Amino acid sequence: MTLNQMDHAVLIQHGRPEQGTYDHSYLYECDKRFPGKFNIIVMVDSGKKDSVRKLEEHREKGAVGVRLTTTTRSLGPDRFAIWRKAAEIDMVVSCMGTVEGFSSDQFAELVSEFPKMPIIIEHLAGGGEESAFPRNGKASAAPYSKF
Repeated sequence: MTLNQMDHAVLIQHGRPEQGTYDHSYLYECDKRFPGKFNIIVMVDSGKKDSVRKLEEHREKGAVGVRLTTTTRSLGPDRFAIWRKAAEIDMVVSCMGTVEGFSSDQFAELVSEFPKMPIIIEHLAGGGEESAFPRNGKASAAPYSKF
């Protein structure tokens, strides 16, 4: 980092949230060894009943965000529980998905539910230079123009 004149970096847990590695000890170890250098983004298994509690535990340990996908939903009656908890405890969401997923009505509904929560679109939504949101063309249009 010093060689490249980088003061800070974000460490994101590797893998897809629904089938990833949920052991974040290495990320926390790096943060402890180099105080003030890193922000940590974790993953939790939204397919488990304790995912909201796990997210709270990571926040208490210092994580600033959670890695989810455009289709991540929680078990139980509140399908947005994991998203809701992230918003409640001021975490950012680093979101994996495709151009189609990010431009879907389901994702627009989710974003509408949490208008103030920062959602980072990872890897340019998997698109390349020739990709454009199917519904939006080259400029923002409904529903994204309102966000």
